[in-house]
Parts: sequence; structure tokens; C-alpha cells
Amino acid sequence: MIKYLYLLIALLAFLSCKKTTNVTNNIPVSNYPGFTVQGLSDINLSRNSYAQMSMSVVYHDSIQEKVTLEFSPLPAGVVLADNWIKSGYPTFSNSLLFLDTNVLNPAIPGTYPMTLKATGSQSGLKTYSFNIAISDIPSVSDAYIGVYPNCTITGTSVHYIDTIVKDAAITNKVWFKNFGNTGKTVAAIFNANATGVATSITIPPQKADTINVSGSGTINTSGTATYRIRCFTHINSASINFTM
Repeated sequence: MIKYLYLLIALLAFLSCKKTTNVTNNIPVSNYPGFTVQGLSDINLSRNSYAQMSMSVVYHDSIQEKVTLEFSPLPAGVVLADNWIKSGYPTFSNSLLFLDTNVLNPAIPGTYPMTLKATGSQSGLKTYSFNIAISDIPSVSDAYIGVYPNCTITGTSVHYIDTIVKDAAITNKVWFKNFGNTGKTVAAIFNANATGVATSITIPPQKADTINVSGSGTINTSGTATYRIRCFTHINSASINFTM
């Protein structure tokens, strides 16, 4: 009888037990990216000038990896100064200098979409977008375009005719049709103020047929001198100054 009593107690104890299960909900946690590029912004660049932009490759979390930077092709006429960090381990920063340095053939005005490619050695490629907006420069005043019938070469009694015409595509570029009485056509840049009034001339180094030319010029805006334009030039190995 006692034996059966013990069995009954054991059975009741077993039936009263409950199994407890600890359930853990595994919720995925998204890591921060290993790096991001910060500071990119649109650039406003005037022709024959420069613009700066600061940007950083910032380390966040997860893996520490080498990051390589590459810009999509720049607009024709625009270059990026070469003194920037093209690859490294975040965090690192860059001061980017964009220049329109081609005086005789500057960049064409407009808005150009740009892409920065940032490639992590482990995480792969990320792309970032911005724009380069190129604005035009003041047009050369029509007052300096035309025929100059009494040009003179300094220190001589030579008188000759030269003609200045506007370039068809570039607003501050002109052409001398008989530069320094050489019979050659030479390109020059009128440096104008904000209202388009020319203040000086730059004659970038160039080859006009068989001669090498460079120099600069000044403009008489007061009307008190006998000349409109005076140029200080180098033609091949000689220095020749003339007035128009």
C-alpha cells in the first residue's frame, strides 16, 4: 500500500512540473558603414579662374579599410590640382582646387554633373554626386573692336594698320590680324571689370605660323593719350613694343 502511495505522489509531482523555455528574439542590428564621404558640394567656377571645395573621408564603424578616390572626367578646360590625397585610411581630408587654366580655350559655360567614386578595399564602390557650374565672363567692350590705322612700333617711324576682331566663341578673347606689323594673326585676352570694360590685355604664349609670341598690354581709358592700346611683346627672341 505504501509502495502505491509513493508512486501516486511521484506521478502527481511529475504532472505538476512545467517546462520553461527561454526564447530570444534575434533582431538584426545594422552596423554603421565603414566610411562615408562628407563635405561634397556644388562648385561655381568662372572661366579663367578657380574654385575650392573641402571634403573628408570619415571612418565610422565596422572595418577599417583603405579607400581610393577617383573623380569622373572633368569638363573640358577644367583641371584638378594634383596636391590632394587620392587614397588612404579614414579619417582623412582634402582641399580640392578646381582650375580653368586654359586662357585661350577656357571651359564652355554650363552645368556639369560630376561623380566621386570612393572604393573601399573590402566594402567596394560607393558613388557621390555634385555639379560644377561654369559661368561666363564679361564680354569685351565693342569700343576696342575695329580697325587701327595709325599703329606705331616704339623707337621707329613705322606706321601700319592692324584690326582687332572678337572671337566667335569666347567673350573676352580677340584676334589681332596684323600683330606688331608681322602680318600674323595672334590671339589675346581682354581682362575686363564687372561691367565689361577692358582694363588690360594678356597675350598668352603661342605660335603664330612661324613665330613665337607672348606679352601683355595696357589700355588707355582716359582718352588723354594718343593711343588706345599699348603692347609689350616678345616675338621670337626680340622685344617689340607698339601702340595702336
